[in-house]
Amino acid sequence: MSTIAQERAEGGYVLDADEGEAFWLLGMLQTIKIGRDDTAGRYGLLEIVVPEGVGSPWHVHPEEDEWFYVLDGALTFWVGDSRLSDAVGMPDRRALAEAMVGDVLDALPSVAGLDRVIVVTAEPLAAAAARDAGALVVDDPHEAGQSAAALIGVRAALEAGAQRVLLVPGDCPALDPGEIAGLLARPARAGVVIVPDRHGAGTNALLLSPPDVIEPSFGPGSFARHAARAHAAGTKVRVAEIRSLGLDVDTPEDLHALHEALASRPGAAPRTRALLARMLSAATATG
Repeated sequence: MSTIAQERAEGGYVLDADEGEAFWLLGMLQTIKIGRDDTAGRYGLLEIVVPEGVGSPWHVHPEEDEWFYVLDGALTFWVGDSRLSDAVGMPDRRALAEAMVGDVLDALPSVAGLDRVIVVTAEPLAAAAARDAGALVVDDPHEAGQSAAALIGVRAALEAGAQRVLLVPGDCPALDPGEIAGLLARPARAGVVIVPDRHGAGTNALLLSPPDVIEPSFGPGSFARHAARAHAAGTKVRVAEIRSLGLDVDTPEDLHALHEALASRPGAAPRTRALLARMLSAATATG
């Protein structure tokens, strides 16, 4: 360690906003605020300006952990096949997740034609809520992402004798039981029915007949990937545009879209509705 680095590590130092070694990498302006030499290799701190539509390619850090603090705007991260987002102005994500899962669990038993609800989770609160709603809870021991959890659920459904399964995420609280019932009431044919997200690139629900006709593969570009897997399996692919299932929550814009959708359905998703009302009221008061 250099003498300067030793002094910084022992006594600390202050950098102004425009100070630090700056460089461009992958279209992003990055400024080193704390380098590994300043901390004896314990950690580093970068300030990164990320233009819209720009980001790092998928990669793995086998020996390091990463933390992100969003100062302005919104960022979306893919961890395995799970999408995580953070943004200035987003409410507490844990409270939001609990509210959405609770509303989804309340709505699903009202769906005509749905024989049983299976919830795959490692989260104790979600498991307790699912049991209270009458669902079968299956443990997700490795928490390896949405696809792995969906596959666990498919196997549980097969063991229970199911002839088809509908895979629904927990972050679609606006789902309309009538729309889901309409999907299930269509003539049962072997194949894959894909319900896209509102952007058209992802998958917010899958209807699989039989349950193992393809292996789920959620994540970026999952709509095209599920279609390709169905074609490779030699089975039919159909697309069902279900507006209430197309609304999941990843960005502040998604929150506003969800708020608008719930405004047209009084009484739907009461937990999420109440949380959104508090969040929007706070944003208005501070804006």
